Amino acid sequence: MKDFTFLVLLVVTTIVLSMFGVGEVFAQDGEDVLDVEVASGAFELRVVRVGPGGLARRGGWTGVLVEARDRGLQQREIVLRVSVEDRDGDDAHFDRVVASNPGFDQSFWVYARLPSSGGSLTLSAYSATETVVDPNAPEGLRGFDAGALLTRTPVDLSRAVVSGEGMYAVVGPNDFGLRQYSAGSGQSGPRENASPAGHEPTRVATGLAAQELPDRWQGLEPIEVLAWGSDELPSGLTGDQARALREWVLRGGHLVVVLGATDGVWLSEVDNPIHDMMPVIAPPLRREGVDLSLYQGLLTIQPSRDLPDSAVVRSFRHADDAGAYDAIPILEGPGGDVVVIRRLLGSGAVTLVGLDLAMPALRSTGLPEAEAFWHRVLGRRGPVVSGATELAQRFGDDAARAANRRDPSIFDADIDEQVDTSRRAAAGVLLGFIVFGAYWLIAGPVGFRVLRRYGMSRHAWVGFGASAVVFTAIGWGGATAIRPSTIEVQHLTFLEQVHGQPIQRGKSWGSVLVPWYGEARIDVGGTGSALAESFDIRRWHNLLAPWSPIGDSAFVGGFPDNRAYRIESRAPSLASVPARSTVKQFRFDWAGSNWAMPALAGLPGQVDAPVLVWHNGTAIDGALRHNLPGVLEDIVLIWSRGQTPVGSGGSERAISSQIFTSKLVFENPDDPGWEPGERLDLLAATANGEPATKYLGDLLTTGRRLGGAGGLAMGDIDDRMMAISLFNLLPPPDLRADASSGRVPVLASRSEGHGWDLGRWFTQPCLIVVGHLIQQQDEAGPPVPITVDGRVPLASGRTVVRWIYPMPADPPGWFSE
Repeated sequence: MKDFTFLVLLVVTTIVLSMFGVGEVFAQDGEDVLDVEVASGAFELRVVRVGPGGLARRGGWTGVLVEARDRGLQQREIVLRVSVEDRDGDDAHFDRVVASNPGFDQSFWVYARLPSSGGSLTLSAYSATETVVDPNAPEGLRGFDAGALLTRTPVDLSRAVVSGEGMYAVVGPNDFGLRQYSAGSGQSGPRENASPAGHEPTRVATGLAAQELPDRWQGLEPIEVLAWGSDELPSGLTGDQARALREWVLRGGHLVVVLGATDGVWLSEVDNPIHDMMPVIAPPLRREGVDLSLYQGLLTIQPSRDLPDSAVVRSFRHADDAGAYDAIPILEGPGGDVVVIRRLLGSGAVTLVGLDLAMPALRSTGLPEAEAFWHRVLGRRGPVVSGATELAQRFGDDAARAANRRDPSIFDADIDEQVDTSRRAAAGVLLGFIVFGAYWLIAGPVGFRVLRRYGMSRHAWVGFGASAVVFTAIGWGGATAIRPSTIEVQHLTFLEQVHGQPIQRGKSWGSVLVPWYGEARIDVGGTGSALAESFDIRRWHNLLAPWSPIGDSAFVGGFPDNRAYRIESRAPSLASVPARSTVKQFRFDWAGSNWAMPALAGLPGQVDAPVLVWHNGTAIDGALRHNLPGVLEDIVLIWSRGQTPVGSGGSERAISSQIFTSKLVFENPDDPGWEPGERLDLLAATANGEPATKYLGDLLTTGRRLGGAGGLAMGDIDDRMMAISLFNLLPPPDLRADASSGRVPVLASRSEGHGWDLGRWFTQPCLIVVGHLIQQQDEAGPPVPITVDGRVPLASGRTVVRWIYPMPADPPGWFSE
């Protein structure tokens, strides 16, 4: 009996030690070896800031700007490393290899995906030793191992914002009124992270210098809008910084350039490294001494405001060689002069503003008002108030008290559930319990009673042995039968393409199942595109990073064999990760060309290229066809004729009231979807379109939770994903109605969906098709091209497909009584 008790204690102790990190006593790959230089301070490292302008979001990519000084005697290669523990307890090493210049201060960006929780990280510097070039690595990429540790310093993340905040940044000393979006609610608790009269707030960082911008696009990834004034010239950008800006725009970023008193550099091919991104326009018409009261409707919603009477205004027109989407008028003055013009690039845009928003006489009066001007440029809605005091003044004390009751509903909080594979693991565990229970019964009391009943109890040990053999065979056979043998990925993906732009972008969260032990090389890549090649965008700028949901912590103690893996800044799409015949979770950010997205479909024998045209003012005439690897379901068409007239009042609805929607209903109830190759008649689909006001309100209603503080929004997942796509157009909470009814106002927020809002598209006429494609063990692979050791995994999961067609430009006119 004592031996049995000892054996039980031994087994229990072994299990507990394995759960709480006994593996840490073993040697780890990349274990630090202290160099004698650490004591002498021969290499110094200092963290300048986390994120451009200090903008960094937990759970997202960011750049850490560091200053280094090598006090050694000769130049050498240095590995700068930020280590982040993933959900399995393995360390992801985000490395950047740099060349030191002894005796001089140097600045470098190191890029990493921040953990969702925790107050600090550690930045380390190692001497680099060159290794054999990986034959599968991108051309010209050398391999380095981290040698001796030179120094390390903490990276303070206390200023990194929580997930539920948007981010804008401004290059130059002026904010152009954008800081009005960053007003806090003046409340405490979860409501502190809220816009006073709206939903999640927008953090706006100002005063950035051009030379301080990141040199990789992932450093700009959390920023949705980058505004740039002409008082901070782009001529100081390095080639890497210019490429980073281009790639960020191609992947959905919005660059807004506000021309001031001087504009020669921005329009110069010689002095502007990003001139090839600018709208293709003729030389602007410059007018001085303009009375801005003529443009009052664009600058303020208050008709009695005094405005400067001597300003500089530029008006634009497209160049003769401009393409259809190279110079799109967005806003005009009262005389028809175009003062805001835009160029589309990939999924992003570059917008030029001809009003001098930085002039002191304008800024001193708090103008422009974001609600009047920036709503119409960025595609936002909702009242913009400065805090709780103004909220009470505009909407009453009851509304302010109702705002204080809000709790956030996270519309994309169920990503983890969508990529979870634990159900399959649970089936294996259940099988194990069943087999063990049956073995215990048959080898124990049930088997013994049967033998005793037939007078064969003397053969109990023989029966016990036979049972052990039989159930061992059953256990091994069952384990072999259910053990995965193929590479699989369970994913949730956003996939988008703009008509006329030969590049797609995708953002995917996935659980990758690797059915072996050792290592697995994961690569997110795919073919490039003509647009990407013309801007010198290389395929290996796609991003791969370990992922865990906001608020999640690493697996307690991790695996007994915790190991580290590298994600190098020159090839962030590649990683050789530990494989344990189980899943590992990642986030992938990709751009390229993969699936055959929806496209225009002409009539049989039609010679001219098909186009979409307006029919009777609101419907759209034309047809579409797709060749996606499956049926599109839950399809919603969203289209807009443009903006309401300027100065007509109701600026909160200047964009949203012009939007129409239609949910497609298919005749076959057994297959309610849009089949590949099937022609979709848009005239029939849009003829009965309804104003989107009610639809947007219904999307917000899906955020009304069923009790509890914060967390998952109720409703169908397709509605929640649509709410993410139309986030900045969701109606503000009706605080007065909620106050009178006692309801808890909805406070919409996002954890992972930033950068995927479609609001900007509705500042101009457009059609957007949103549908869902469901995969089950699909050999076509995931929409974001992923390979594991060069093999395409079987794909299961949901893809939110978004296709955007810009309709002919139609800037809003001016309201006249």
